[in-house]
Amino acid sequence: NRCIPDSLPAVEWLTYGSGWLSGMKLGDTPLVEYTRDRLHRETLRSFGRYELTTAYTSAGQLQSQHLNSLQYDRDYTWNDNGELIRISSPRQTRSYSYSDTG
Repeated sequence: NRCIPDSLPAVEWLTYGSGWLSGMKLGDTPLVEYTRDRLHRETLRSFGRYELTTAYTSAGQLQSQHLNSLQYDRDYTWNDNGELIRISSPRQTRSYSYSDTG
């Protein structure tokens, strides 16, 4: 897909398969590129000099996100019921609890 805004290079959405986004370009300049696993979940996002790595648990839940900068590193913890109970980062940790009814 291409979109040509006034007096700017064309913006191009790069897709594969049934429309999964693999990147975007402004003219010949890559803006963002995505790497996905076999389930099409994002595992790596590259934009400029930054790379965001995302990992998942064996149950498919978000496990961690790490930017190649310590300003954005997050680890996610889930309980046996599949509920998010903690998000940890260098600056803070957030804990969550649930009632018996969820």
